[in-house]
This record gives sequence, structure tokens and C-alpha cells, in this order.
Amino acid sequence: MKIIILGAGGLGRNLATTLCDDKHDVVIVDLKSRTLNNIREHLDAMVIQGHGASINVLKQAGIENAQLLIAATSDDASNILACQIANHFKVENIICRLYSYDFFSQLDNFTPEMLGITDTVFPEDECIKKILDTLEDQNILEKIVFSAENAVMTVFRIRNDSPIKGLALKNFPDPDLLKIVRFAAIVRDKKLMIPQGDTIIQQNDEVYLAGTKKGIKSMIGWLTPENKPIKKIIVAGASRMGIKLAGKLDKTGFDVRVIENDFNKCEEIIDKTKSDIKVINGDPTNYFILKETGISECDVYIGVLDDDEDNILSCILAKKHGAKKVITTTKKGEYIKVVPDLDVIDCGFNSGLVAVNTVLRYLGTGTGKLSIDAVLYRVDAYVYEFKIESGSELCNKQIHECGILDYAVIALIFRNGGDVVIPSGSLELKTGDIIAIIATKDTAKKLGKLFTKKKLFS
Repeated sequence: MKIIILGAGGLGRNLATTLCDDKHDVVIVDLKSRTLNNIREHLDAMVIQGHGASINVLKQAGIENAQLLIAATSDDASNILACQIANHFKVENIICRLYSYDFFSQLDNFTPEMLGITDTVFPEDECIKKILDTLEDQNILEKIVFSAENAVMTVFRIRNDSPIKGLALKNFPDPDLLKIVRFAAIVRDKKLMIPQGDTIIQQNDEVYLAGTKKGIKSMIGWLTPENKPIKKIIVAGASRMGIKLAGKLDKTGFDVRVIENDFNKCEEIIDKTKSDIKVINGDPTNYFILKETGISECDVYIGVLDDDEDNILSCILAKKHGAKKVITTTKKGEYIKVVPDLDVIDCGFNSGLVAVNTVLRYLGTGTGKLSIDAVLYRVDAYVYEFKIESGSELCNKQIHECGILDYAVIALIFRNGGDVVIPSGSLELKTGDIIAIIATKDTAKKLGKLFTKKKLFS
């Protein structure tokens, strides 16, 4: 597929990296020559220096033959104009990154679809969704969704008091629960493991649980029978995302407190949220401010400051002084990859990296082609999905006969338009099945060669 990406910032560059890995024909447009030179050195992609909303620049990028345009610059107006030009050239799929919906109005029936935009991405809103997902339980680190609406994979940390600690999976006491939830992968000591029947679950293992939403909820309830619900949350920073997040948390019913060093921003969050959120004017990297805010009784501390270093530092201090769970956000995608190495920080999210997975879901699952569905940044691995076509050599074969397990773990199988099937070695694959796989970049290459040899790819 020929893809044009406008903007080589965090979102644009990470999308380009992922889509190049997925063997697409990628063109990147940006104004900064230094950024483009760096991309040229590291990616197999064409780069063009120029304004993404210029029709001449877009023609130079090959807009007439593009199947997908992703407008990912930091300027909403430029993104919208570029999408209009792409629509004029009848580009089939047009994705627009936006910071706000202010350029459109549902009330006046002026929507992105009217301009030919097929999908919109709001990175900050997507990041907020990720944060909210982790608030269902103290031990949830992340949730990953699939093409099947009812399927989910939850990353869950095993605590010292979990009943599964020290237990081999083959001795799991509730076999019926394992029929609806799969232990798809384990991260131990920052290394990805494929769990087997004799794998013994250890404290601090990060377990990737895959299944239906209802099944995952039941499994987490079993894993943490004594767990108390999250109530008290401290948000550090009245940034644009911080204001949105605090408002959503308040409406959900949490006891929310916000720390902000800028007095004017303190007034802004009170005005915009129109709630009784307690706002403390002070520096969240100051212990006495944290103490005044009630850090020792805090269930979750969330850092959404505009400065990445202050964000990470405040989270470390919050954990040290009593916060049960800490979540940080970063502006730079590189910083978020360091978070798993900081044991005191439970979760970390970057809006640009989160938005990459949103775009990948919009692109959907290729037919007969191994396509990236999500990036697992905690372990530098991918979730791939592919659909089994009629006539494929995989049809009517049991999983253990296919050779897939030599290179990857099958997380789930989607059948009959969305039914979630827990895979087993004896399960027979059928035409139309969508297989969701976890693999590293290196093993995915071997997996691709395996299918190419069997002539599954066009």
C-alpha cells in the first residue's frame, strides 16, 4: 500500500517505522530537513521537505496514486486542509490527527466525513482512555484491543499475595476459566516469555491475559480476590490533557485532587471542569506539596505535566511517599521506553505512541497478509493479525501442525465475524478465521518467510 505521512514528529515517525516494518511504500513529508535526514538514515522510506498542505508538495509525494494519507502534523488547520486535498485526489483512506474538535460542529452537521476524512485521531484523548483502562484494578498496567470488538488483552502484574504466585499453569485450579482466557505471554525480568503448562508464575511477572472482556474481568477477580477498589486519585499538572483527565475522573466518581504550580492554570481547571475538584497550587516535585495533597492515602498518582523530567521525578517521589500506583505520561516517545526499567513507576504512556495503535486499528486486518495490529512498547513486540483465505494451506489444519508456534504465540482466534476462540494445539483452523499473534520483530520476519513459502501472500 502506498502511504503518505504528513509530519515527522512523534506520531508520524513511529507510524512510519511501524508501517515500513509492515512492508508498505511510505512517503514522509515534513518541513525540517534535519528530521528528514535522520529518518532517511534509519527507515526505508521516501522523504520530502515541504508543507504538507501544499498541493504541489503532495503531488510530488505521489498523492494521485496513494491509497492512504495520514495527516499527523501538530497543526490542526494544516491537517484538515491536507485531507481536503487528498479527498480531491480520491485517496481511499484519509486519517486526520486533531487536538480538538473546534473546526467542526455536529450541531451544524459539519463533520470530518463531509471533507472526505475517513477517520480522526485525538492522541491526547486516546492516552486518557489508556489511563482510565488501568484504573479498573491496581495491578492492571495496560489494555490492548483487537479487531474483534469483544476481545481484549490486559497486562496484569502479579503481586505477592496473588493466589497464582508459585503455581504452574497446568495446575490452575479453575479449568473452566482457562477456556475463556488465555495466558498469552509473560514478561519476566524485561524479557518476553511464551508460557507453557509447566511455567510457574512468579511475583512481579507481567502477564498478558487475552480473552473476552467478560472473561478477563472474571480472571482478574480471581487473581485479586482481596483487592480494594481505587478511590483517591491525584493528578499532577493542569496541562491540556490534565484538565481533560481530571474532568473525566471526577465525572466517573473518583475523589480527584490536582496539583499545579501555575496559579492561572489552577483557576482554568476549576473553570473548565465546573466541579468540586480540589486544586492545590504548588510544585508536584516538592514533598511538602505532595504531603499536603494527601499522597500517603493516594490510590493512584498520575503525572501529566508538560515537562517529562518533572513528570517522572514527581511519580518517583509519589511512589516513595505512599502512592499505591503511579502512572506517568511523556511528550517524548523515547522516554516512555525507559519507564519499564524504573520499577517504582507502574505505567507509562505517550500520546503519540498510543495513537499509533489507534491508526493501526483503523487500517484493519489484511486478507492473507500478516499485518501489524498493535505495538507492545513494554517489550518491543507486535500484535499481528491475519485472515485465513479460502485455499490457504492452513485451512483445516490443527494449530500444532502449522509451524506458527515455532516463531510466535497465538493469543486469540476470531471466528464467524467476531466470536472469540481460545486457541489450543488441537484446534482446527478454518477459512475466514482471523488469527491474532504476538511476535517480536525478528520472529515476525521468520513467520513471514514461513507463510511466503506456503504461498499465502500475494
